[in-house]
Amino acid sequence: MRHRSPSPGGADARVTTNISVIEVCSDSEVLIEHLEFLTTESPALEVQTSGANVTIRDTFFVPGTGGDAPGLSVSDGVTTCELCLFRNGASPGVTSEGNAELMLIESMVYNNIVTENPAGGGMRLNGGSVVLLRSTVASNRVSEATGEGGGIVSQNTDLALINSTIASNQASRSGGGIFFSQGTLTLRNATIAGNVANSDKSASSGDWFGGGLQVGTLGIVLAENSLVADNEAFCDTPGCAADWFGADCAGLGMDSYGYNLITHSAGCIVNPITLNPDLLDVNSLLSGSVTSNGGPTWTMALMAGSMAIDGGNPAGCTDDFDYNPGTPGDELATDQRLVTRPQDGDDNGSSICDIGAYELEGIERPELVFSNGFEDPQADQSEQQ
Repeated sequence: MRHRSPSPGGADARVTTNISVIEVCSDSEVLIEHLEFLTTESPALEVQTSGANVTIRDTFFVPGTGGDAPGLSVSDGVTTCELCLFRNGASPGVTSEGNAELMLIESMVYNNIVTENPAGGGMRLNGGSVVLLRSTVASNRVSEATGEGGGIVSQNTDLALINSTIASNQASRSGGGIFFSQGTLTLRNATIAGNVANSDKSASSGDWFGGGLQVGTLGIVLAENSLVADNEAFCDTPGCAADWFGADCAGLGMDSYGYNLITHSAGCIVNPITLNPDLLDVNSLLSGSVTSNGGPTWTMALMAGSMAIDGGNPAGCTDDFDYNPGTPGDELATDQRLVTRPQDGDDNGSSICDIGAYELEGIERPELVFSNGFEDPQADQSEQQ
């Protein structure tokens, strides 16, 4: 299996005209790989495939203009996009609707700036189910006056973020990282950090904003081993209460299964479902920006001393989607970068997975070769005597 950063270089072909619709017979499979899609005023690649599987690998998308010309649009069937890059567009990188099932694996949605639509800078989801696995949505922005979901806007959708990062996105109004409503959002070893709501500082104090996460009507959030940190919701209006805006999250809040770290819990409703503890109002000690830290996608690194290090569930971090005891999920054997989990990142002798998408690598120590003390210089001296 290849693991490399998705990049526009190395494409076998460039598609500059739009493929408007792909239709495949039921139970068929389609593979698209090593291509570069550039679009203008309609989706670069639109998949309407009932009963079939479409796999896209190692492909680069440039979304188009006008806010409604995504790189990839899916409305039915099952689509998997692995090592895909959606960047530098004036529309969202990805949209979904209808009954679509979409999975992004080791992919990035980066630097898409939407000015002509109020919903979704990086991804606009409205129906079906979407999974992000070891993927990143970063540096996207929706700047229309009532813009929501700088990174992702999601409604009527079941969305899961597993070993994935939502970072440095901006919304002119609500949900700098994610605006979520009418569905279930599952966070498993996710990092939501450095996002900004009310980025143009124009909204009044009568709204909730949620720098990292805004949870709206009928939105359910299930979180474990996840890091929501260092997000901002600008509040420059005289007399407005900063905690009302919810720097890290706002709205209906989240159901916690424990081992989450939230740096600013004011304005964020955390409903404990288990007795497992959370870390609230503590410094995340995250690196300041999302960047290449190894692996196929960009991440935010944990710095030494962070309470997120070895702060995850001692029983192990898993990809459990539904928290149903009958379907417990598989253990996460790596972090987002494909670095082995768990490790003894705090060097205390026990290996526990870290909170969030990044696992700090432990100090490698040489194994003892002998068991009789020959490694001890003092033992050598005593034998010579």
